[in-house]
Amino acid sequence: MEKGLKKWVGLLVLGIALGIVPGTQAAEETQKIGAVLALSGTGASHGEQMGSGILVWEEQVNARGGIDGTKIKIITCDHKAQAKEGVNCASKFISLDKVPFMFSSYSTVTLSLMPIAEKNKVFVLNGGGTSPTLVGASPYLYNNMVNDSVGLRINANYAFDTMHLKKLALYCWNEDSGRWMAKNAPIVWEKKGGQVVESQFVSVGQVDVRAQVSKIKAANPEVVIMAMTGNDIPVALNEMFRQGLTCLKMGFSHWEIPEVLKISKGASEGIVFATPLWDAKNPLNPAAKDFILGYQKKYGKDPAMYSATFYEGGMVLEQTLRYLHQQKKEVTGENIKNAIETIKTFDSIFGKVTFRKGGEVIKPMALKTVKDGQFTTLRTLSDQELKAVIE
Repeated sequence: MEKGLKKWVGLLVLGIALGIVPGTQAAEETQKIGAVLALSGTGASHGEQMGSGILVWEEQVNARGGIDGTKIKIITCDHKAQAKEGVNCASKFISLDKVPFMFSSYSTVTLSLMPIAEKNKVFVLNGGGTSPTLVGASPYLYNNMVNDSVGLRINANYAFDTMHLKKLALYCWNEDSGRWMAKNAPIVWEKKGGQVVESQFVSVGQVDVRAQVSKIKAANPEVVIMAMTGNDIPVALNEMFRQGLTCLKMGFSHWEIPEVLKISKGASEGIVFATPLWDAKNPLNPAAKDFILGYQKKYGKDPAMYSATFYEGGMVLEQTLRYLHQQKKEVTGENIKNAIETIKTFDSIFGKVTFRKGGEVIKPMALKTVKDGQFTTLRTLSDQELKAVIE
């Protein structure tokens, strides 16, 4: 009797050490994943879109039993659109949460946190930053958001070849993506035979932009390409409207946020921007439909493009982790990197998406506009057109 009791106690102690007690199953395994987002400040709207998309993916994948039995736990951190805060977020994720993978957003923030991520072999998937300098920045950085070099050529082709507009002005953030645009847009534009008549920089979060807009108006452009995001877009559009600058205003994927419609009101009517092809009213496949229904149930509205992009990031991660499990490999940043390099093309709610060398993504693209106060698809790029703008 005493011998049997000792044996039972020994098994109980072993079971507790393994996370098993009589009448229960093994403790459920959970994989932590970091998400570095703008949850406050001028870019909070983008952070809300991105975070909501990835949380719908987390909820759905866990409802299906996780990834081969492993549940996902998304941990968010607010970078406040500041590089140093992004580094702090990455440091916390790496040292305390021991994540092998992080979602990121904003170009300067992502570039700033990459040294610590690469040093610790943590893989980063950027779904928000659009600066072309992100491509090839690190072997541990891939981007499932199309960069502005593609958007620039799409915009230039539309403005110059379709609308026959030749005089260009540039209005850019004085940070990585804006400086890239100010340097490279004249090359693209002048190659087509156009003329750049003015370039102006503004700081992130700058409220008084009267002087910059006044100089652009004085140059009498036919089109203005604007490289910025968040609340700074409606600030600029409202001032251009106030000063009577009636030329075509063009932007990029990050323009599809509520503030562009609500804060700038009529000032956004007629803007045009290049963006990945996403229309919640017309899902491209069953996976997109499932995402839209899940998002509507959770948030009571349709998912915007950035919500879809971060959900897609979850899909990429899910397929990658399943591949690692099949190969019986440990979930590490190094193995995630090698797996994505091997798989290359992934199923997505955008259709098939392919990663190229340097971590650049190829996916369907469109031009959108604001018509009658609503974001509307102006035209979808054909495969031939898309191939022509991808270098």
